[in-house]
Amino acid sequence: MKMFIELDILLNKTPVCMHNEHGRVVQETQVASDPEALSGFVGTLPGTVAS
Repeated sequence: MKMFIELDILLNKTPVCMHNEHGRVVQETQVASDPEALSGFVGTLPGTVAS
């Protein structure tokens, strides 16, 4: 299943919304606005992230 990630990058935290190929929200969370934190979060997601 393909997953899509929406990011709203802010100064300290980045709200993240993940939804599937049918548009259903699968997960919503916040991650530190740091490249390592964002890539670490993406690495924990199930499925294939569409680019």
